[in-house]
Amino acid sequence: MALLVCLRKDHDVQTLRHPNPPFRQPLGRALGGVALALLAVSGSGRAQPASASYRSRRYVVRWTTSELEFCTPTQRVLSRWPVGVLCAPADPDQPATACMLHPNSLPVRSLVAGVPQLVWRWRFSAPAPLAEQRETYRLLPDRVEIEVQVRWRGEPSRLLRMNYGARLAAGCCDLEGLWRCSHASAEAPTWDVAPVPGVYTEVGDTWFRKRVRPSHSAEDLVLIAGGIDDGDVASWDDTEIGQTPTNVGEASWTKVRKYALPHRLLTAGMEQQLRLQVHNAAGNGGLWRGPLVLGPAATLEATPEGDGWTRATAVGSALYHWCPDTYRQPLRGRFTVSLTSRDRTREPVPENVTTGGRFLIPPYVAALEGANGWWGIGTLDVPRAEDGLRIEWRADTLSCPFLLATEPSTRAGQWTDGPTIALLAGSSKADVLATYLGALPPRESALRQDWWSGPCYCTWGDQVYGAQLGPGTDVGSLTETHLRQWLSELRDRAIHAPLVTLDAGWWQLPKAVVGELHAEGRHCTVWTQPHWGPDTTQHSERAVRDANDQPLTYDANNWILDYTSPAVREHTGNDFRSYVAADGWGTDGIKLDFCYTAAPVWAIHADPAWGAGEAYRARVLQFVYQTIKAARPDALVTGGTANPLFGRVQDVCRLNEDWVGDVNLFRQRAATVLALGEWVECDDWNAYEHYLAPQTVERPVWGTFTLMSARYRGDRGKTAVPLSPQWSARLSALTALAQRIPVRSGQRCLYDPAHGLLRRETRDGDLVATALPLVGSSLPLQVLVVSNKARMLVCAVADGEVRLPTDQPPRSVTAVLHDGTRRAEVLPKHRTAPVLRVQDCAGEVAWYEVGFTAWPGQHSQ
Repeated sequence: MALLVCLRKDHDVQTLRHPNPPFRQPLGRALGGVALALLAVSGSGRAQPASASYRSRRYVVRWTTSELEFCTPTQRVLSRWPVGVLCAPADPDQPATACMLHPNSLPVRSLVAGVPQLVWRWRFSAPAPLAEQRETYRLLPDRVEIEVQVRWRGEPSRLLRMNYGARLAAGCCDLEGLWRCSHASAEAPTWDVAPVPGVYTEVGDTWFRKRVRPSHSAEDLVLIAGGIDDGDVASWDDTEIGQTPTNVGEASWTKVRKYALPHRLLTAGMEQQLRLQVHNAAGNGGLWRGPLVLGPAATLEATPEGDGWTRATAVGSALYHWCPDTYRQPLRGRFTVSLTSRDRTREPVPENVTTGGRFLIPPYVAALEGANGWWGIGTLDVPRAEDGLRIEWRADTLSCPFLLATEPSTRAGQWTDGPTIALLAGSSKADVLATYLGALPPRESALRQDWWSGPCYCTWGDQVYGAQLGPGTDVGSLTETHLRQWLSELRDRAIHAPLVTLDAGWWQLPKAVVGELHAEGRHCTVWTQPHWGPDTTQHSERAVRDANDQPLTYDANNWILDYTSPAVREHTGNDFRSYVAADGWGTDGIKLDFCYTAAPVWAIHADPAWGAGEAYRARVLQFVYQTIKAARPDALVTGGTANPLFGRVQDVCRLNEDWVGDVNLFRQRAATVLALGEWVECDDWNAYEHYLAPQTVERPVWGTFTLMSARYRGDRGKTAVPLSPQWSARLSALTALAQRIPVRSGQRCLYDPAHGLLRRETRDGDLVATALPLVGSSLPLQVLVVSNKARMLVCAVADGEVRLPTDQPPRSVTAVLHDGTRRAEVLPKHRTAPVLRVQDCAGEVAWYEVGFTAWPGQHSQ
C-alpha cells in the first residue's frame, strides 16, 4: 500500500478566536470546508479517505467515513460516535426490513450562517421503505449538534425508530420497537401492542409476533435475543427454529439466544412471520433485554460485540443525570436512563435506573465523567417520542434510541426530522449542564406575586394521617369541620400559613369556605390533575385509544384523556377556568398533580397533528397553564416540571412526595430544580418529623415553605405522631421569617447541599436569605438568616454560635421572644466576621434582630 499525502492547513490563533470558528479559509472554502489530512491508496489505486478534523475552543472533532471522534481540546478522545444512525419504521404491523446503509464516504463540509457543518447522506434502493437518510453535524463553539432526517419512498409509517449513536450492519434487521402480543392464546382474535424490549407481570405463556421481510435467501441467518424471561420457543412461519426451556436454577432469563434460521425457510422480498412463545414462571416476564437482531452470521460476527451493532464508545467512571433520585450511575454493566415525562415506576423500562417524570419531569441531559474528561449528551427540542432522551449503556458503549411519531401530514417522498441532540463540552458536571442550558431557547421571565411564596399549609398530610388514626371513619376526609379544626391547630401553634392548599376532595366543601379563607387574609389553591377523566362508565370518546381502538385507562376509575380532541380541551378548559374564576370557585390557583400519567407514544389520538409523545405531554401542560392564567393572570400554578424545554407550565416547582424516608432526598431535588432555573415549593410528604432538623431552615430559602400537616408528623415507619411542642415553636418562628422573604423576579438561589452552601440573593448580588451551620459544624444547616435593609433576622433550631455573613460590626442585637417582647443582647465580638451566640427557637427566643450602622449595597427586601 502506498500513501498519498494531501495538503492540510490547521487552524491558527486567529481562527480559534472566531466566535463561531469556521473552517480554514481560503483553502477550506475551495475544498468545501476542511482539507483532508491523509488518503490511503490501496494496491488497486483506489483512494480511501482516512480522516479530517476541526478544532473549537472547547473541543476537537475528527471524522472518517464511519465515525466522528469527540475529543478534548488536547485531542484526548471522549467518545467515538458512529455515523449512519439506524432508522427503521416501527409500526407493529409493518414488516422489519434489512438495513441497507454502508458508511463509505466522507461528509460534505460547508459553512451555514457562519457555523461549520458536516453532512453525510445515503440513498437506498427499492424496496427499502426509506429512500434517503441525511445526518447533519453542526460544529458550534461548545457543542456538536446532530440532526437526522429520512425521506420516505412510499407512505410513511406512523412510528419510526431512530437509534442515535448506533449503526446496524448492512443486511441485518433490527427487531426492537413494537411487536404484537397476546396473553390469551396464539389464536386470539385481537393482539395487543407491546414495546420490545419490555416486561409484563402475567404468569404463564405469552405469544409475540413480528413480520419480517428478509433480503437474503441464499445464506443462513441468525436470530439474536439478548434476554427472554424465562423460557421461549421461536418459530418462523410456524417452523420451530430454536427454544430455551425455563430453568430457574440456571437463570434462563439471562441467557443470550442465538437461533439459526436456515436459508431454505427464507423467501427474499416476501413478508414472513417470526413468532416467540414466551413462558414466564413468576414475577416480570417478556422480551426484556436487547439486542434483538436477525442477520447473516458472518456479518454479525464482524461487528464489535458480534450482535450486528456498532455503538458509541465512552470509557469513564460515572454518568450523571438530573432525574430523581439516583443522580449518579457508575459506568459498568448494563443500564438504561429514561428521561421522559412518563412515570417509569409504573411503566417500567428494562434495566432502567430512573423514575422518569414520577417525581420531577427531568431535563433531557446527562453528563459523563469520562476517563479523559467531562462531556455530555442532551436533546435540544421536545420530540414527538416516547422519551426525551434515552441512554442505553452496554459495557463502555452507549446509544440513544428514540421511538418517534411521524407528522401525520408527511407524504411519500417527504422528509421526517428526528430530534436534535448535542454532544456537549464541559469541564465538570455543572459546566456540562450550563452548556446544555445555554443551547436552549431563552425562557420568558414571569412577574411574581409575593403571596406565591407562602408559607403554605396543604391539607393532604392531615387527611392521610387522620384516615390512618381513624380507619373506617371520615376523620381523614376533607370536610368543612375538619378543615376548621386543622386551621385552628395552626392558629393555636402560631404557625404562619397565609397560603392554604385544599387537596383532593376539596370539591366536597361549600364554596363559601374559599371566601372565609380570603376574609382571614389567606390565599387558597386547590388540587387537580390534567390527564384523567373520572368515571369510566361514561364518555369513553374522551379517552386516548390503544392500537385496537379501545379506550385507555389509568386505573379502573379513570380514562386517560385525549387533549388532541377539541371536545376534551373545551371540557377540561371549562373545569380549570371554573376553579379560579370569580363566577366559579374563585380560588387563587392550582396544585397540578400527576403530570406524569399521559399515554405512550404508540397510543392513538384523535388528532395526532396536535401532538404526540413528549411534545404532546408538554403541550397539555402548556394548555392547562395558559387556560388558568387566561382566567386569572395572578393565579398560582404549582407543578412538578424541571424541564426547561417545556416552557412556562408552572410558577413554582413542587418536589413531590418521598417514598423512601431519605433525609437528604428533598434537598437533592431542590438543588436540581434550582440549578435548572425554577423556584421550589418544598412539598412535605410524608411529613416526617426527623426531616425538620436538617431541612427546615433551608426550605424558606428555596422558595415556598410548605407544611403538609398542622397536627402530626410521620415517624420513620410513616405512622402519625403528634407534632412536638418543640417543633411547634420552631415552626412558628421560621414561618414568621419565611413570610418576610417572598421570591421576587430577578432573584437567584445558589445551592450546593453537599458543601452546605445555600444563599438567595438579588440580581445585584445582595443577600436576601441564607442558611448557615453553627460554628464548629458544617452540616446540617441550622440557622436561617434573613436580610432586611441594614439588619439581619437570625433564627436557629439549636443552641450555639453562628458566624454572620458580613464583615460589618453589629450596632445592636435584640432577642425577639415568642410572646412578642424584646430584650437587648450583648454585642458579639468582632473577629474576621461577627459571631453571634444563639438559642434554639424552641425555647423562649423566636429570633434575633441584628442591626448595623451601615451596610453598603443592602436593599430592602
